[in-house]
Amino acid sequence: MKDLDGKVAIVTGAGRIGGIGQGAALELAKWGVRIVATDVARRSADTDWDGRSTTAEDMTGLHSLVEQVESVGSQAIALSVDVTNAEDASGCVEAAVEAFGQVDILVNNAGVPNGIGNFLKIPDSVWEMSWQVNVMGMVRMSRAVVPVMKPRGGGSIINNASVAGIRAMPE
Repeated sequence: MKDLDGKVAIVTGAGRIGGIGQGAALELAKWGVRIVATDVARRSADTDWDGRSTTAEDMTGLHSLVEQVESVGSQAIALSVDVTNAEDASGCVEAAVEAFGQVDILVNNAGVPNGIGNFLKIPDSVWEMSWQVNVMGMVRMSRAVVPVMKPRGGGSIINNASVAGIRAMPE
């Protein structure tokens, strides 16, 4: 796809080794897209639920992704970004523009599986974290990137979500 060569993509939730975000970023890089790989990249009790760690625990996965992107001939930077924080979202877009001069693609992939489990036992704080990451994170990142895309004639925003958004699961 020649029309992707030289484009710049921000991919959120790209820090989990072998995760969807890493796969998407690497595939885009193979088409010549420069990558801004992001994840919250820190372990937090707020993002753990029912024994599951829902975020990358550090920058290891992001640094590994940068190496993989460079090995296929593209460029990448790794950023720790908390999509629940509007300042982090804006800072991410600013860093992308500083590094690469533009942003053409946003892949909203950051997500947490909070809300899986016994419905009656899941605390409100877990539901709130799910809302903040899975919904408002996408809103915050999109709000931050649209003003950069608009003067360039637009861009692409891709929102990735769980199948749990369209069908119920046990518990």
